[in-house]
Amino acid sequence: MPEPERPVSFWDFHRISDIFAWPTRRKSLPVERPEIQWRSLKIMAEWCAHPVWFFNPYTHDVTTAVDPASPELGLSPELARDLSAWQDEWDATLDNADPVPAFPSEEAGRRFDERGWELARRVRREVPADWDVSYLSHLTRREVFLD
Repeated sequence: MPEPERPVSFWDFHRISDIFAWPTRRKSLPVERPEIQWRSLKIMAEWCAHPVWFFNPYTHDVTTAVDPASPELGLSPELARDLSAWQDEWDATLDNADPVPAFPSEEAGRRFDERGWELARRVRREVPADWDVSYLSHLTRREVFLD
């Protein structure tokens, strides 16, 4: 006995995936960030970190420590070396039992702060004029912007 012909069905012309397909998104263009028009650097001694801190205008977030020898900063090798040596001197004062910096004397603490100011001035001279440069003194705990 021959098989009876089945009636034409909707499914004969459509796949289930055509009906229940998720809408597709148009391909988006790549995000192009504008060139940074300004940068802000902070010279600050912080334990176990780099002495140069960079504010990222894209994230509007806390600053990030940057290696002074980073090509992005464009500092001279001598200045990068002096900044690292200054930071190493700060790290040498670290005592995990007492987090207050322990310089051998008040005079040693003042000399450290004066070297920090001088390093900040040298950074100010070496970076482009439209960059902000500030120094955070460990004595006063105040941030001062340099002209």
